[in-house]
Amino acid sequence: MLDFLLVGSGIGALCLREKLTEAQKSYKLISDFKPSATHAAGGIINPIILKRFKPFWRATEFYETAVDFYKNLEKKWDNHFISQKEILRSFSSIEEQNDWFIAADQPVLNHFLSHKLISQKKHLKSSYKLGVMKSAYVVDTKLLLKAFHQKLITNNLIYKDFFDFSAVKFHKTYFTYKNLKAKRIIFAEGFQVTKNPFFSYLPIYGNRGDYLIFESKELQLKELIKGREFMIPLGNDLYKFGATFDRHQLVDYTPKSYQQSLVKSLDQLIDVDYNIVKYESGIRPNVKDRRPVLGAHPVHQRMYVMNGFGSRGVFMSPLLSKSLIDYIENKSEIDEQVNINRFVDYFS
Repeated sequence: MLDFLLVGSGIGALCLREKLTEAQKSYKLISDFKPSATHAAGGIINPIILKRFKPFWRATEFYETAVDFYKNLEKKWDNHFISQKEILRSFSSIEEQNDWFIAADQPVLNHFLSHKLISQKKHLKSSYKLGVMKSAYVVDTKLLLKAFHQKLITNNLIYKDFFDFSAVKFHKTYFTYKNLKAKRIIFAEGFQVTKNPFFSYLPIYGNRGDYLIFESKELQLKELIKGREFMIPLGNDLYKFGATFDRHQLVDYTPKSYQQSLVKSLDQLIDVDYNIVKYESGIRPNVKDRRPVLGAHPVHQRMYVMNGFGSRGVFMSPLLSKSLIDYIENKSEIDEQVNINRFVDYFS
């Protein structure tokens, strides 16, 4: 009998898999391996909300845990996933520039936000100087997931299947799923949780994000640029620009109107020729109160969920996967702001 069945194949499932491996638990991962939101994600590890110059909730803890997690994974898997980058913040007004200086004096922020502004970068359009955020990181999510999935294949840990919820059978101390038997199940399937009958009561909704991938040999930027959107250098003269937010058109492609919007925004940011390579889209799972959700099902206490990371899955999953496994194995408390119990009244 397995200790766990793990459902999902994105960043949440990856982090949970690592925690289960560390805890020496046996498991199989079940997924149809369709591209998840992680495939299209920008992969930025940044503890600052750069729109308003405020620290993210539990900023330092999430940041330090994520950086350590991905760096250790690089060593363990003998691969390169994470790079340290500066972020240049483009200001739209003097007031915004002044707000930057005020924020840079705050204890949590002064490690990241520089008091010294820099002059314009070549090929960037802006009427003001640029703020510098230090010590951000970018994770190559495509390379990371490719390595993750290959590890599963190599170690025979995959049960490739579209998850059939009707095939789950409940027993006193275990579950069965088709020919698999396990003590516990964890669902970490991203937006697909909205089709999960066990957790459909949770107020999770989809939010599609679109990126434009373009090539420019003239641009020659190494830093990330944050204006209205992010521009992320990918190497080899390629850049990623976005992302959009759309709660209504939950499709797995970038609609024409959003393609045009991204091009318009990019043209307002740079003054150099470029070639559009492709567009990428992913549907993020968001929660009504903008906090992830993790914990046990209100009735089936050996069934768990970890979901609702929105656009911060790469940033938050390392710490919260540890929280969930500690809760399951050691009866540790889950932070009330992410605890599934805050939605118990939604269950019927």
